[in-house]
Amino acid sequence: MAETLWSPIEQTLRAESESALARLGAAASDEDLANLRCALGSLSLPEPFVSAWRAHDGEALGRDETLLRGRLFLPLRAMQSEYEALRERAANASGEVEADEGVRATVWTEGWVPFVLLGGASDFHCVDLDPADGGQPGQVIEVSHDLRRRKLVAPDLATYFRRCAEAIADQQGASRTKPDSRSTSAAQSALQKRAQSVPPPASQLSLTLAVAFWGTLIYAFARHSKVAGFAAFVLWLAYVLLRFAQKSKARGG
Repeated sequence: MAETLWSPIEQTLRAESESALARLGAAASDEDLANLRCALGSLSLPEPFVSAWRAHDGEALGRDETLLRGRLFLPLRAMQSEYEALRERAANASGEVEADEGVRATVWTEGWVPFVLLGGASDFHCVDLDPADGGQPGQVIEVSHDLRRRKLVAPDLATYFRRCAEAIADQQGASRTKPDSRSTSAAQSALQKRAQSVPPPASQLSLTLAVAFWGTLIYAFARHSKVAGFAAFVLWLAYVLLRFAQKSKARGG
């Protein structure tokens, strides 16, 4: 199989187990790719990006955990939806924005294509097709809805995916070094059960809702299921309410 941007991540997952590769999505459809290109208009996606998503349409949805904690690699349909939502939201936004060198100091430009959702919030890692002076097309930047700063994350997509693979390997190593629960005392087991009963952090919960929403929505479209469509609506409503509560709490704090 030809190498793509996903190759470092595939190698890392394969080192864990061959079945771990199932955490990556299936190949993207020509229709979804054409729809995203239509939304981008005259802008062109980098060929390595297109080749990568032809191999894996983001990561597999509907799982308990994402590939990398706090990040979700989006399928093309979700990319298009988030891209259009960000463009619409930016039309009513104003104010000063700070940016790293090579990144445009603006609320939004149509050259920013979100491909990774961060923490289940309205924050993204985007491939930058419209860099400022000193930047290069295809660099990866962070766009936060709440923070007025646009950060350079990686100089190119290959570097970004390689760093993600390294972070996944570190994450797997940390999981393997956790003590075996079978060797813990009864008191320790009780403490673990108590900790597991505590609701997850709001950021992790919102990410879980986002993953569940997109997985259910894509299933509803694929199977023309009204039941799945209604379930996706309920998940979206829960996500919106949770985000509203998070922002209200942040303002109050």
